[in-house]
Amino acid sequence: MKKYILNSSFTSERIRATRGCMLRTARFIPCLAIALFIFWASSQPGGDFQLFPHADKIIHYTIYALLMLSCLYGAKFPGAKETRFWALLCTLYAVSDEWHQSFVPGREATLGDVLADVFGVASVVLISMFWARRRLPH
Repeated sequence: MKKYILNSSFTSERIRATRGCMLRTARFIPCLAIALFIFWASSQPGGDFQLFPHADKIIHYTIYALLMLSCLYGAKFPGAKETRFWALLCTLYAVSDEWHQSFVPGREATLGDVLADVFGVASVVLISMFWARRRLPH
């Protein structure tokens, strides 16, 4: 019977490092799920149904605020420079999603939707900056 010797690359330190990397990556699952939901929702053929006036703007604002919050969660609530990067990425996603939506029957791309998206992203950025400032020791 042949005995197998563990390769030195499978040390406990390497296993811990791999697990840490997997956990860091798993923090971005909510961000990916929200981005996929946005893509799916904007792929649906449109209609004129609205719960109340400007309901679509409130939905845009809310979903992009959640997207930005989930990105910051995935990045472990980084500093200002990295937060700006995530805000830019979410804004570019909003623009590209509106462009994608322009190809869907019954849907149209509007500047108002992009502005609602950007305000959702900006709100989370401002709240996170305020929260980070309050956490600093005085």
